[in-house]
Amino acid sequence: MGVRSDRKATPDLTQALVDRAIRSTDERYDVSDKRMPGLILRVTPGSATWTVRTKVRGVQKRAVLGPARLVSIRDAREMAQAAKDRLALGHEIDDAWIDGQLVERKIRETAMKPTAIRRGAGATWTWEEAVEAFEGHLRKTRQPKTVVDYLQFLHGKDLTAAMAGRLVTEITPEHVGDVIREVHQSGRERSAQRILSVVSPMWTYLAVEEPKKSGVRANPMKGMPIPRRTNGSERQTRLPAIDECANIVLACRAGILHPAVAAAIELLVYTAQRRLTVVQARVGDIGIVEGERCWIIPGDAMKGGREHVIPLVGRTVEIADARIDATREEGAAYLFPQVRPRRIGDTVSHVSEFTLTARLVDLPGSRATPHDLRRAFTTAINGRSKAETRQPELVLDHLEGRQTVTDLHYDRAQYLAEKSDMLAFWGAKLDEAVERMRSSFDADAVRKGLSEAMAKRNAKQTPGRKRDGKKARPKRVTAGPS
Repeated sequence: MGVRSDRKATPDLTQALVDRAIRSTDERYDVSDKRMPGLILRVTPGSATWTVRTKVRGVQKRAVLGPARLVSIRDAREMAQAAKDRLALGHEIDDAWIDGQLVERKIRETAMKPTAIRRGAGATWTWEEAVEAFEGHLRKTRQPKTVVDYLQFLHGKDLTAAMAGRLVTEITPEHVGDVIREVHQSGRERSAQRILSVVSPMWTYLAVEEPKKSGVRANPMKGMPIPRRTNGSERQTRLPAIDECANIVLACRAGILHPAVAAAIELLVYTAQRRLTVVQARVGDIGIVEGERCWIIPGDAMKGGREHVIPLVGRTVEIADARIDATREEGAAYLFPQVRPRRIGDTVSHVSEFTLTARLVDLPGSRATPHDLRRAFTTAINGRSKAETRQPELVLDHLEGRQTVTDLHYDRAQYLAEKSDMLAFWGAKLDEAVERMRSSFDADAVRKGLSEAMAKRNAKQTPGRKRDGKKARPKRVTAGPS
């Protein structure tokens, strides 16, 4: 987690810059607004808050206006001016005044009832307190990108407007259902689905980890129906045929792609790991476990937050050895270092996970995403007569296939024999398909098709956007201390 830097100022703080700050995963800093002196955007990982500072008769006054996810920059400027005027008249800024401002600007539909936030004997957490506690839990157990994904909904306008000030024990599935229904009817169907997938885990956390403080004893959100998307809007899940997977492998071995990108994609195909897990692999992650050559993935690089060990069998041993030799010559820490640093003097990081997805989609004869390849592996393993339902989970790292509380909290076995068996089976199927497809594989045609697809993709890039799909951060001008 980053350390808060000096206050920063931009030539002109815009809503686009505010949205980018909200998505920040590891930075802490303040941004002052030139158009409204005293208005400050305080940024912390996964959230941002508007505050206003002003001096009244030589005394520094400060007020929190609200989260940037809820309050737009335009409303923040208007509220900041109103707050400064109120303070200049000798009045204080309290929650009731802030609440009134939000209602006046139609950011919140109705004012919070005092009874909704009154605390007494046996009182339980409010929505805000529950979200804060759950956020702390997420930061300890989830990857930064997952945390940001959750928080954009928990701190979002839809849930905040409906739940603000309520006790979590009084929030029912009907309340959540109303929010989901409104979001769905507004056309944001995917967001409606995500709201439920975020709220339900929070209630599970409250009931299991904090029942006394929160007052929640069960998860009433569990079992709520997931809103369906209208015809044509649901992404069709794909199951790549083994020949399509083999075509990808052949392209990786034909010298068509950059060596680091090609090796990363091939390792992804053979091990069925997530794209971010693959590109973050370090030279030091390759080691020996129980006498077997393994890829030891640290917990902080896993979505589930737990160490994950993948036995290296067959082709994956060759990939790992080749990349270790290549990175030793380059002096890189990552198995798949980025092609070139962003700027002269920058530290060499790893290949972007977005690059893997883009190259997979651009390859002629392939429409598979990294997730589709994981689906192909799972289907192949489950198709074996001796397969058990939970076996693919051991390789996919869905909490190592642990389904019970005992498994989740006490089982530390790595199941290397089971994993090796599945990965060897999958690798043999791939190798067989590769040999069968080799004679018909046209490297020149694939190279030409890939070049055309990449040229078309680059032509669509908008100004100020990097090739990996991330918006370029504008340079901030550091202001002097205020």
